[in-house]
Amino acid sequence: MALVSDITTYLVAQGLGLTVGSTGNLLNVPFSDVSPQAVACVIQYGGLPAIRAFGASIGSPVCEVHRFQVLVRDVANNFATAQTLAEDIHDKLDHLGESTLSGTRYLNVVALSPPFPIGQDANDRYEFSCNYEAWKVR
Repeated sequence: MALVSDITTYLVAQGLGLTVGSTGNLLNVPFSDVSPQAVACVIQYGGLPAIRAFGASIGSPVCEVHRFQVLVRDVANNFATAQTLAEDIHDKLDHLGESTLSGTRYLNVVALSPPFPIGQDANDRYEFSCNYEAWKVR
């Protein structure tokens, strides 16, 4: 789960008003009905095969390809604020370029799509999602 920790730590430092912790609004686990009303979370899921260097023969993996999702929601019936936070996170992560996050080197982070609404939950809170791919040096 180092990727999730790296991404959440990076996002907290980006001036988006996100905090991690028992009273924070950025989680490294899926949020639930008892989470803060306005919340974002980072969830890692299956990635792709490692990228290998090619030369005279197939070399060792150069980087691992991880995928993760950022989910955002805001208080009931507040579409615009949830959308704005999802887009602000997208602006900070998409095409991040070569960076060192929490001591780990990443070659790039790219969004697989723009943020999109996934509807309202049972409490009328709008939710947005965006999926990302991170190339992490092995």
